[in-house]
Amino acid sequence: MQMPTVIIAAFLLAFSAGCKGKKEMAEANTNNSATQVKEQTTTPAVVEEVPEPLMDPVQTAKLGPDSVFFSLERTPCFGTCPTFKLTIFEDGSAIYEGRRFAPREGRYTGHVDAAIMNALKEEAEARGFYAMDDVYDKPVTDLPSVIIRVHADGKDKQVIGRVGPPQAFKNFTQRAEELLANIEWTKVGDLR
Repeated sequence: MQMPTVIIAAFLLAFSAGCKGKKEMAEANTNNSATQVKEQTTTPAVVEEVPEPLMDPVQTAKLGPDSVFFSLERTPCFGTCPTFKLTIFEDGSAIYEGRRFAPREGRYTGHVDAAIMNALKEEAEARGFYAMDDVYDKPVTDLPSVIIRVHADGKDKQVIGRVGPPQAFKNFTQRAEELLANIEWTKVGDLR
């Protein structure tokens, strides 16, 4: 009775080794084909600019020099929380990405005039935005975040408010949304 067990074990060992070898050969052929295609291609590839996705509320992006002046993002919850990101650049151009339950869904462009941009800077100063903690959060599920970033006058600050942000942060969020409520948006596409 032991002989068939040995034969079956030997067969399985040989079969698995054969499959592994075929898999490695297929991967090597794929890599070689990709290298050959890469070497044959002489025209540079066109890279489509894709806006950054909405952030994970528990991750803070490393802030660095760029042309973003202000951004406001609302993240999802398990319910009907509006999910969107609005970004204003130093030249006043703006992008709005509306997802679930947002006032508008899809990708939009617009323009924010200098007076509103100055009002946003003044509100940030008046509310003590630059002195706030970077993150207000606790291990609680199903709460949306508000993420605000202001990059102006040599200062660059991002605050994530999910659990327990100060009233000044809530007031700044409300005032920013009021200031930005009348932007004329032009739809440029849908989000994936």
